[in-house]
Amino acid sequence: MSPFHPYVPQFARRLAAGASALAPDLTGGLRGALFVADIAGFTALSERKARSGQAGIEEMQAILNRCFERIVAIVEEGGGEVYKFAGDATIACWLAADDTRAAVLAAAAAALRLRALIPELEEAANVPLSLRIGVGAGELYTAILGGVQGRWEAILGGDALAQVAEAEAVVPGQVVLSAQAFAMLGPDCNGTVLPGGAFAIDEVTPPLPAGPGPAEAEPTEAMLLPFVPRHVVERVHASPHGWHAELRFAAVLFATVPAPRDLAALQGAVEAMQRSVYELGGSVVQCLVDDKGKLVVVAAWGIAGSSYSNDAERSVHAARALHRGLAAQGQSASIGVASGRLFAGLRGAPSRSEFGITTGTTPSFGPSTSV
Repeated sequence: MSPFHPYVPQFARRLAAGASALAPDLTGGLRGALFVADIAGFTALSERKARSGQAGIEEMQAILNRCFERIVAIVEEGGGEVYKFAGDATIACWLAADDTRAAVLAAAAAALRLRALIPELEEAANVPLSLRIGVGAGELYTAILGGVQGRWEAILGGDALAQVAEAEAVVPGQVVLSAQAFAMLGPDCNGTVLPGGAFAIDEVTPPLPAGPGPAEAEPTEAMLLPFVPRHVVERVHASPHGWHAELRFAAVLFATVPAPRDLAALQGAVEAMQRSVYELGGSVVQCLVDDKGKLVVVAAWGIAGSSYSNDAERSVHAARALHRGLAAQGQSASIGVASGRLFAGLRGAPSRSEFGITTGTTPSFGPSTSV
């Protein structure tokens, strides 16, 4: 298995295994369930460990990854796949071949298992943690977008993801089914009906154990590499057994735009994001559709492989170029840049990992500039 296998979402690996070359693709009409599990409390841990220098940063990465390893294991044992880690949140999906209800039941059961795990995670992290999980069900789509300088992004979106926003008004500690997910489970779950039709669940009928799925062809390494940020490729080649977390001074660009639902417009937006970042020497750290229906890109200058004497200046130029590029497509974007110290390192588990940055590691991360 390629060392880059864990850095690519499973649905993208399936597509890459069956393709001879990558091209913009939008696969709609999918059905399934999805959850966003947001754990709060890691910022306090980050700030405390950052004061201990490099040893503290490495200890923090080890603690975080012990937590993420347990989360990934619960998702995979329940028949799901981890899509991405967005900040301290984990996005996981259960794509349904024919039985959407079974996918929702599996997602809800995994969410409850994860909630029960919080005391163990708190002990590992030695900080108070709180968890909020929203479960959506219904239509989903996947997309392969970009291609600028040979780099591609794997995107997951749809109504099931948008439903997760209903969990935002829920107190921490609850697992909430969207109204659509609750309608599919009905008497198979116990809990409390919430305003708007969502449902806070306490228990569900245990789903049938997830059996092994059909064997999937492994894509060649050449088909995986375009999905992996170049700085990650360089670090994996240099340190195949992992690398140390770092506390770096960097500049970060954060941009959101309403996510189009047609391939041409989605492709145009992602191309503009990639081009504006890559032409200024930056690295796209993350690109995804969030539960608000926004296409989000996070890019950085100052991390390994994208570090210059004028990182902040480059980030501002990239933001302005992105603003112009999206405006030319009729897209209204929100774009900001900021600079300061941040935590940079791997997050996840051996079967699913991502490079991530956290800007909450110290109070020194300065105010952002909007363009």
